[in-house]
Amino acid sequence: MKSKVIPFPTEQPPLETAILGCYSTDSLQIIYGRYLKSLFQASDFKERGSFSVGKLAKRHVAWAIGQTFSQKELFEKLLSILPPGVLQVLNRLTWHKGEHPIESFTEPLDPPFFIETVETWNGKLISKETINPCYAIIPAKKNYSYRSFYDYHSILLYLPDLVRDQLKQLLPPPEGYHLKGMDTIDKTDFLYEDGSQTLHQLHLICTYIGQGSLKYSKNGEKILKTSAREMAANCHIQEFFVEKNPDMEHLKTTLIVDFLKNQSIKETQAAPEFLKQIFDQFFKKLPDSWDFHLNRLLFHIKGIHNLQSGYHEQIRQRNEHNVRVSLQNLLRALQPGLWYSVQKLLEYCFFREIDLEIVDRSFASRYLTVDIRHDDGHRGYGDSYRIAEISTPIYQQALVEPFFKGFMFLLAAFGIVDIAFNFPKNSSIQKNEKDYLSVFDGLQYIRLTPLGAYIVGLARKYAFKSEIESANLVLDDKRLLITLDRTDQLKAITLGQLAEKVSETCYKVTCGSFLKSCTTQKDIETKIGLFRKQVSAKPPRIWENFLNDILNKIDPLTPEPDLLVFRLKEHPELIELMAMDDILKKNILKAEDYHVIISAPNLNKVKKRLEAFGYFNHPLK
Repeated sequence: MKSKVIPFPTEQPPLETAILGCYSTDSLQIIYGRYLKSLFQASDFKERGSFSVGKLAKRHVAWAIGQTFSQKELFEKLLSILPPGVLQVLNRLTWHKGEHPIESFTEPLDPPFFIETVETWNGKLISKETINPCYAIIPAKKNYSYRSFYDYHSILLYLPDLVRDQLKQLLPPPEGYHLKGMDTIDKTDFLYEDGSQTLHQLHLICTYIGQGSLKYSKNGEKILKTSAREMAANCHIQEFFVEKNPDMEHLKTTLIVDFLKNQSIKETQAAPEFLKQIFDQFFKKLPDSWDFHLNRLLFHIKGIHNLQSGYHEQIRQRNEHNVRVSLQNLLRALQPGLWYSVQKLLEYCFFREIDLEIVDRSFASRYLTVDIRHDDGHRGYGDSYRIAEISTPIYQQALVEPFFKGFMFLLAAFGIVDIAFNFPKNSSIQKNEKDYLSVFDGLQYIRLTPLGAYIVGLARKYAFKSEIESANLVLDDKRLLITLDRTDQLKAITLGQLAEKVSETCYKVTCGSFLKSCTTQKDIETKIGLFRKQVSAKPPRIWENFLNDILNKIDPLTPEPDLLVFRLKEHPELIELMAMDDILKKNILKAEDYHVIISAPNLNKVKKRLEAFGYFNHPLK
């Protein structure tokens, strides 16, 4: 008995338009002959008057495919005649959005995707590899991407989104479509549970960052390792990794600084409320140039700076906002206290089409690259690495997964999630001279903490007891000494930037201690501002005199660009000439140890006078 089909329409529905756009005429003929012929009869195609099956047009076949993809009974009949390999590919393309290189199907397909055919060329028989007609129902195209991770003519398989949405209603969801938490997990190299440690140190950390004593790279984006080391020690930050690996040694400190460097906490503000406030803004507010951006987690990728200008900046903001909302919704879907596999979370996002694309795909393929090892199957000659663009075949592995794992490390730095992870290792793509692509590659599991449940809105309150130290600062009015009347970590951090520690509660200020780490006048002015804000706005007279003296002593050595210094050859006649000749004496100034000073306008006069006595001077470089 034939299935009931909807009469052939006069207008072309969107689903048919999508189908016509992805199949060639030859493919449509193969699809109908192999799979649809037994599902339809001539009367199904009647539009006007008489109709002949031999005169099927592209539109007729597209309509038949649309009918098959829309009706459960027809679709089940199609599934019963599809080869296992075709069904395997169809399932993956339905639930995994995007274009998939045929090489990514690592399990053997039955039947194989390619078959060997024989053709005649110049009178000779040659063997040629072509796509198996069984797979005609799978849309395919060639990838001509320059510097592609895969072969130059890699085949990309895909389904239009309208087709995917339709098939999702008919195909059973894959394992991983639903989230499953776990009470226990496999053993990993590291288990990091913050236990509110960072929360207890939050006032201290924000104060330290706000003092402006941290040093950054020339572009102002990356904290220097020496600064990170000092901050970790002063703020008692427990790092993720204890090994002295330059990529990972101060990872937690760096993440915290990046996220908090434009934030300030009030002295009376409770740490949990402050953390919830800044994460609420992060998840909901449209990002601006001062915010922490998720692409800062892509340490391994080159070209990120291209996102920060003009049109690309607008696209980045839109993408960033969408992904932030996605991340908050994902965290709200977790059950606090249960472990979740990171790989399963990524699969859940893929299947549900949760937006994790912080960088536009077309932009990534044009402007973003990564230096990867040759032993990924593309070993070259000479160099030990090659530059790979972040094109479609590796976009997920090289960009989405590292960013996602990096974000979980960021949450762990604040105690929002616990994480279980191994030393970073990547079996698919490795950065030059590394066993991994990203320092976050080792992440295996995450667990939403009670603090995390409060931060993302699953809990209304978070029980937190914190004793805020509050010592009084006493400035000596006779000597440059500052005394604390009790221990106070926050004030001790501040005084450490200005003074030498004499005892647990006593600090001595000197010119050297005050100017420590200052390299510019702005640094000095920042130090004085810090003193007036954190120590005393109106200190005793001895302190005012000290601060004014520091300002007055800026730049004691003023360069004179018009004066040039030369050292005389230890030649008796030359030295005597310099001392006796009236013209030379008029145009030079004597200095110590056979040196003379000559003003730039007088230099040629001196040279010509010396030449008159036979002394030749090469032109100055």
